[in-house]
Amino acid sequence: MHLRVLREAGLVSASAEGTRRLYQLEPDALAALRDYLDWYWTQALDTFKQHVAAEGEEQMEQEVKVSKSIVVDAPPARAFELFVDQERWWPIKTHHLAQPAGERAVLEPFVGGRWYEVSSDGSETDWGRVLAFEPPHRILLSWQMSADWTHEPDPERSSEIEVTFIAEADNRTRLVYEHRHLERYADQAEQMRTALDRPPAAEAVLLAFTSALLAKTPESV
Repeated sequence: MHLRVLREAGLVSASAEGTRRLYQLEPDALAALRDYLDWYWTQALDTFKQHVAAEGEEQMEQEVKVSKSIVVDAPPARAFELFVDQERWWPIKTHHLAQPAGERAVLEPFVGGRWYEVSSDGSETDWGRVLAFEPPHRILLSWQMSADWTHEPDPERSSEIEVTFIAEADNRTRLVYEHRHLERYADQAEQMRTALDRPPAAEAVLLAFTSALLAKTPESV
């Protein structure tokens, strides 16, 4: 049956020799088939390449982010608890929105909770909201600040900060700090990414957190 299909397609020819039927390949027809397959796969692979490149460009346009991580000598639950208690450790003198700088940062520990700064006169300056609260593994915050470092009231124009706590051992946790959706700053997205990727930005926050955690470690007393 297969030989009949090949013969009808012109790829082989058949001749009778006594009680036998002999088949042989048709080189010209096979060459034409090879040319067609070469063309077909070239077109298919080019299309695939263009699709992957387009997806990559779209992903880059959709997701501009800064990622940092540290490893601390504490279980995830303890690290998570301290991260949420930002009044104890947030570097408010260098990382603030109010002018002059406030006295402390407050993060309300529930979905929908406020993230804000409290000044010495009791006034409050909003930073964002708690979008996800999953102790002791993950917290997601909106970061409602504009490119000129003023409060951005529109949540659709704000970026997000996700912090995950990954256990690497019984008393060791990797903290992954990801500031994402910076593409929402449009023409200023790269400017914001560069600013947030510098050591005085996210890295300084993680260093302040680590210092506070070490200060509370019983072995260091």
